[in-house]
Amino acid sequence: MKIQKIGILGSGVMGSGIAAHVASAGCQVELLDIVIDEAAPDKLAQGALAALAKSRPALAMHPSFLKRIRPGNLRDHLDRLSDCDWVVEVVKEDLAIKRELYGRLEPKLKPGAWISSNTSGIPLKLLVEGRTDAFRSHFVITHFFNPVRYLRLLEFVTGPEVDAAEAQAFRVWLEESLGKEVVPAFDSPTFIGNRIGIHSIMATLHMALAEKIPFEVVDSVLGDAAARAKSAAFRTADLAGVDILAATAKNVYDLCPNDEVRDAFKFPEFLQYMLDNKLLGNKTKQGFFKKGPKDAKGKKSFLALDPATREYLPQVKRDWPILKELKGIDDPAEKVKTLLTSDTEAGKLAWRCIAPNLTYAVNRLGEVTDGPLNVDRAIKNGFAFELGPFELWDILGLERVAARMKFEEMPLAPLVEQMLAKGIPGFYRWEHGVPVAQLNPKTLAFDPILEDRRVTILKRQEGQGQGSGRERQLPAHRPGRRRGLPGLPQQDERPG
Repeated sequence: MKIQKIGILGSGVMGSGIAAHVASAGCQVELLDIVIDEAAPDKLAQGALAALAKSRPALAMHPSFLKRIRPGNLRDHLDRLSDCDWVVEVVKEDLAIKRELYGRLEPKLKPGAWISSNTSGIPLKLLVEGRTDAFRSHFVITHFFNPVRYLRLLEFVTGPEVDAAEAQAFRVWLEESLGKEVVPAFDSPTFIGNRIGIHSIMATLHMALAEKIPFEVVDSVLGDAAARAKSAAFRTADLAGVDILAATAKNVYDLCPNDEVRDAFKFPEFLQYMLDNKLLGNKTKQGFFKKGPKDAKGKKSFLALDPATREYLPQVKRDWPILKELKGIDDPAEKVKTLLTSDTEAGKLAWRCIAPNLTYAVNRLGEVTDGPLNVDRAIKNGFAFELGPFELWDILGLERVAARMKFEEMPLAPLVEQMLAKGIPGFYRWEHGVPVAQLNPKTLAFDPILEDRRVTILKRQEGQGQGSGRERQLPAHRPGRRRGLPGLPQQDERPG
């Protein structure tokens, strides 16, 4: 499959980020947005292009690649899409707006062109309602994560009308040309990454407020210490936007009435206060945290929002020796196991933040995707974690985690109960530290994880080091140790 020209409808944070990334991959790009100024109808797209040139960290791989992007508008320039191989819609999360746009777009498309939406909250079946068979047969959801250049996750949702072989060819192009970890997801609200990742942040927020634990103290055990992004939980919300966190949580609350912990997605009054007062994170320069004055040595300081006084106060520091110990551990599995099995205040806090999400992830199998591997790939690549929840179950030991949960009177996932009854020790079968099979939650059998032939496997010679043969395989598109990158998608809030 060859994709050489791409149309992007919407030039907000997400649309312009996608434009920069596909232009960096060698594609010509038509970047179109609504008209807000009759004297300068291309103003929004031109402004987005100018902002890309100044972005830090850079969203294009080289400034010269931005020359491949031509700005325009959705009123006058839809004809430019007639020779596009792929058109990506990234407009406001409003079904009526998207449907109206698709109606104008469809007559302009060339036969066989792919159409996709970057939505994270509107079901695919609703988006294509009323469209022709030709449109539906090439419509998918391609849900990028922000910043597009640096977060590798791309959730991929297809409808029943899409040919499986054609969809697979498109997925291969997305992987090989854009360097994405393409994860198939079911057509369920917020898909995989945000359904499970936002649960983690929202459940942690409710706990922190109820127990009056400072946000910075929680973050201290959920960042590097837990082999996760340095931005941990609340700094991630600030980076991505507190409004985006809230909007995604609202989607789950509204669209998933049978979710067993639905109230975790309900806004606490404090979150509504943040929204009402524009405490939206980095975009408004204040959220859960904000920059404080420099100290006597000229060093930057950061303040934390105190829920009780609703003022920004100097951050609380906990002198927990285990956090210093964890800095000396490079192996993610050893680091997290050390933290979560520690009988220290830090270890117990981390466990209480992470354990509910382990159960939540298990309960989503069959609803958001079909197996543990896709969940782990989504969380690692979308939130810059080094371990996914099912890898964590296996590292800690399924029996031990279940026993601790029962002892602490935490709910246990029905699937875990079934696994314990049948003596199934984990969600993967491992060889030399590599998962080679994953649990099928329907049959409780193990399905082989097919080796990706595009992945280089490093082998040791006989007699060298410990053991022989394959010692370690790097999974396709394994994320590096990126730190401080948000896992939430940005939505374009402008109408149209």
